Amino acid sequence: MASPVLVLEGLRASDKGKLRYDGDWYEEGRIHEVVEECTSPPSFPAHICRVNISLSASEHSDYGSPIISSPNSSKASIERGTLHQQTQSQFSDIIESTEEKDEDAETQALYHRTGEVEVSIKQCEKEWVDMAKERVKQRQKDYDSHSKMLTEQAIQNTNLLTQQHELKNQVMMQKIREVQQESDQTRQRRLRNQQERQRLHVKRMDAKLRAAQQQKEKAEEAERLRRAAEMEAYLNAMMNVKQQIDEVAKRIVGMLDGCRHKKHLPQIAEDIRKKVNALCGQAERYVQNARQQGASMQLVDGLKIMIDHMMQCQELAKKTVAEADRLGQEEAVKKAKEEEAKQKAAQTAVTAAATAAASSTAAAAAATAGAPRISQGGASLNKFVNEDALKEYETVQQKLEETVQAYQNLKSSTDAQVKKFRNDIMKAVNTPINAISVQSGRQLLDQLRRLSKLLAGERVEISGGRQVSIAALPSGKAYCQETLARKLVAQCDKQISSNHETAFPFAAITVALWKDYPDVKQLMLAHFYKGCPFLLPYYIPKQEKQSTEDYYKALGYVYDADGQVEAQDKYLKRLSGFMRLYAAIIATKPLQGGNQVHPFGACEGWTWLSRVMNLEPQPDVTATMLHDFLEVCGHTLANTYGRQFFKLLQTLCKQYFPKIEAVTPKGAASGGPVLRLKSFLETCIKTQKFPPPKGLLTDEFWRS
Repeated sequence: MASPVLVLEGLRASDKGKLRYDGDWYEEGRIHEVVEECTSPPSFPAHICRVNISLSASEHSDYGSPIISSPNSSKASIERGTLHQQTQSQFSDIIESTEEKDEDAETQALYHRTGEVEVSIKQCEKEWVDMAKERVKQRQKDYDSHSKMLTEQAIQNTNLLTQQHELKNQVMMQKIREVQQESDQTRQRRLRNQQERQRLHVKRMDAKLRAAQQQKEKAEEAERLRRAAEMEAYLNAMMNVKQQIDEVAKRIVGMLDGCRHKKHLPQIAEDIRKKVNALCGQAERYVQNARQQGASMQLVDGLKIMIDHMMQCQELAKKTVAEADRLGQEEAVKKAKEEEAKQKAAQTAVTAAATAAASSTAAAAAATAGAPRISQGGASLNKFVNEDALKEYETVQQKLEETVQAYQNLKSSTDAQVKKFRNDIMKAVNTPINAISVQSGRQLLDQLRRLSKLLAGERVEISGGRQVSIAALPSGKAYCQETLARKLVAQCDKQISSNHETAFPFAAITVALWKDYPDVKQLMLAHFYKGCPFLLPYYIPKQEKQSTEDYYKALGYVYDADGQVEAQDKYLKRLSGFMRLYAAIIATKPLQGGNQVHPFGACEGWTWLSRVMNLEPQPDVTATMLHDFLEVCGHTLANTYGRQFFKLLQTLCKQYFPKIEAVTPKGAASGGPVLRLKSFLETCIKTQKFPPPKGLLTDEFWRS
């Protein structure tokens, strides 16, 4: 524990202990002085305030400004040091001069104005000023030495940086010289390489130029040969068309010359004869020009247009001859009535004999065709079938009967070898027909080659590694042709009626076979007309004493095992299959190579459409046939006949379609075949275009 004496001495030495206490100021009457001394603030000389302010500013400048010793700021530091030295020197001079002048005057004045406290304060302030001066001088000295050191360091750094920069520039220049040298070497090597490549390129281009020249010469030679072959093909096509024109002209002239009532022929018959002769002469000139100047597709098209005109002349000649026959018959009837009064008995006998002959002729025709017919001499013939169509019908049906009769012994034979041969032929026909599809053009051509080899009498491989040829038996050819025709037509009901697009691969096979084997064409047409007589068209009328079942079968209806006739929609669906294949044959182009004349082309389609419009329509059937026909081969007829075809359609819409609506039962015209036909016709006439049928085989297909 500290001693009390030490404590008292410490208290006396403290600031509070040094204070002077005056306890008698009140009794002595010094109240006014004490109050004035306590309340008046201490006064300081003006120069002391300036010194303090300057010292504060100097200390702030010395200690507040950071010293930057980086090489980049050495020059700025030297400048600031010099400026500060000048400022400090001026500041010190000002303080000393001020103090020397005012010191004595201030001291003496203080003694007179202030008391003892102020004098003490003044002395303390003086001591602090002296101490500040010493510190300033010391700081000035330290600052000068530090500034000198910084200046030297800055100079050293500057020299070092200059050396480094020069060294760096030397290294960079060396690198630049090396890069430039390497670049020059690379450029020289590249130039040599380019020169070498240029030399090789020139050499290759010379070789290519020579090869191109040789190829061009070969291409020109091939083009010359192709053009020659093309012109030869065009010339052959023109000769074929010219032959058809001559045949039609002969038929027209024969029709006019063979008219039994020539005196009733109008003046138009002579005009037809002149037009036919003019067309024949024009066709002959076309052929002569083709032989002299070269055939072209334009000449072929011109001949096709001529044959179309010739077909129109043929139709007009048929109508003219039919009208002359009608007038002749009316005249004969009139003469017969005049003679009836004079020779009643003789006329009755002649009439009875003629009636018996006509009945026997009709019965024989019905037995031959297997379907009811009307007599050609009947007055109502034109209501059901065109005369030429009926002749065509009888011709193909007779061909079918002759073919069937030719292989009857093969069909009825019980010999084992004959049965085996018959079965092999059946397999050889069925296998490629069942494989016909739109899988690829190569696959379809393969089936065509197999059928062509079979019909040509070559040996064809069948299942089991065996081979068969139709030349093995005399009746093998007839049996093979009839079987093939029947199987192809049977696809109308089996496939095409359900999938319309499958008609075109079968049509392609059919067109190719018809070109080389006309007998197959006749047999297929016979089966076509037998299964669907509307393809002629032939609206078979019901004969007297003919049962309903026989009449329906003649129209193409099918009866089941229970004797029930098929429904109308199923019947129309099967007829649609027949018409789809028939029209697809017309629309399908012949395969490239060989004879390019179509065996059943657009003229047959024009003929069928004209025949239909010359007959009275049948309910449902006519609308169905027209819609399917136009949808499949309308595109072909439009491309072939152009404006003439659309004129024919205008006639169909304005004059013939109202007849179709008239025979359609009430309530059925709002849908079904009639509505489909109406919508299709309106669209095609409005756009003046016929869209290609779905499934039509293109050139890309045959290359697949």
